Amino acid sequence: SSGINAEWPLRPGTTVAMTALRGVKRQDEHRYTGKQFTCFDGSQSFPNSVVNDDYCDCADGSDEPGTSACANGSFFCVNKGFKGSYIASSRVDDGICDCCDGSDEENGKCSNNCAELGAHLLAESRRKRKEQAMGYQVRMGWSADGKAAKEKRKVELEQIRSEVEHKKAEMDERENVKNEVEKPAIEAKEAAQAEFNAQEEKRKKYRLRLCVDTTA
Repeated sequence: SSGINAEWPLRPGTTVAMTALRGVKRQDEHRYTGKQFTCFDGSQSFPNSVVNDDYCDCADGSDEPGTSACANGSFFCVNKGFKGSYIASSRVDDGICDCCDGSDEENGKCSNNCAELGAHLLAESRRKRKEQAMGYQVRMGWSADGKAAKEKRKVELEQIRSEVEHKKAEMDERENVKNEVEKPAIEAKEAAQAEFNAQEEKRKKYRLRLCVDTTA
């Protein structure tokens, strides 16, 4: 299996509509549909209105699958036409398109290139199967052919492997470039979050001291 979402291809350039269940895997949608929502860790229950309200109520972050409110939360990219995947909630609405369907950003901000990626993955899968089939034929040929035929098929197989390695190197290079482009924005956001957390911790300690002084 190539691992591609069966519901594809999508029309290139389309976007995914945002819903109340944004960031939720289909198998988990039933956990968000009742009047009450129970945190995945079972620790607490709240009215369903707390889901995706941009405030972290559950310690495990499960009430905010579609926002960046919970530091330990996760967002599910449906990526219809390619492969579904999870990303950290901190990457939701950060201005960087992480999901190939663009669902991690505001609707219309990112283009949908899942079908293109899915087609490429399928092509790579077929290429590998073809290589395996040719490899088998080469081994069978070695037992029947002479030394010259054996060497010829060996060269053909090496050429195929070289093409595959070249394509893989190109994909790795593209990924490296993407990471380098996104790195400053990600680092800046993490630094801002760390500063915010530090200030929030100071405010909590200050409020605690006020409470202690008042009751003393």
